Amino acid sequence: MKHWKENFKWWEENCQAYGYDAFRDVMMLEVRNQGWTEENIQDYKGFLDFLIDEFLEKRCGGDVEKLTNHLFLTDIFTPGGSGYVNFGLTKADAFQGCTVSDMLTVRLGDLAIPPCHRTAYDELLYGRFKVENGQIVGIEEHNPQMASRILLQDSILCSPGCGCCPYNYFCLRGCYGSQRETEKDPFMPIESVCRLFKGKIDFLVDKFDGLGVWDILENLSPANARYEAAQETLRAVERIKEARK
Repeated sequence: MKHWKENFKWWEENCQAYGYDAFRDVMMLEVRNQGWTEENIQDYKGFLDFLIDEFLEKRCGGDVEKLTNHLFLTDIFTPGGSGYVNFGLTKADAFQGCTVSDMLTVRLGDLAIPPCHRTAYDELLYGRFKVENGQIVGIEEHNPQMASRILLQDSILCSPGCGCCPYNYFCLRGCYGSQRETEKDPFMPIESVCRLFKGKIDFLVDKFDGLGVWDILENLSPANARYEAAQETLRAVERIKEARK
């Protein structure tokens, strides 16, 4: 993490050379593996601080209202971009925010159907395609309960500790494969990953507070199409502030 400021500058320089936007086109997704130390998390906060200041200056001309508009009131990052902005605070989906919720994964060696590329362990397989005479003729079930849990149930309310966590409105949550490898349970959060996301969210709440972003959202007109979403965000921020007291 301590090298990511310089790393981003390299990406930004090269993106400009080829007609891309480093803020929009470089996806900086946090690795949700065991091993996030307090030093790593502090370095990551410093990187987020750097990114916000860079974006505020270079994309918003120092105008905090433009920053607020970009991060909370429009979908400007999504078209053609990565769809994930690591210094934004967006509402978490009820389903896992990765391929496990909406993409079919097939293990080609035996046509097994795992939840995702990182959960292709035999005990976690949904099932496999049945083959006769070189043709797929059906599906053989193996662990339909796994499919039911991942595809049909709220991953916030049904994950240990997440349902009552004050950070759950914004938290990206863990990786099922990483959690299986670390905790021996795909649904058990990894402690260091929880510390990462709590630390990140705390930092962003305070950073945006200091910039006046929350004041701008509080003064948003009820006629604005994003008014209700902004109010929901503000309520989530207040829950976090109350929990930290």
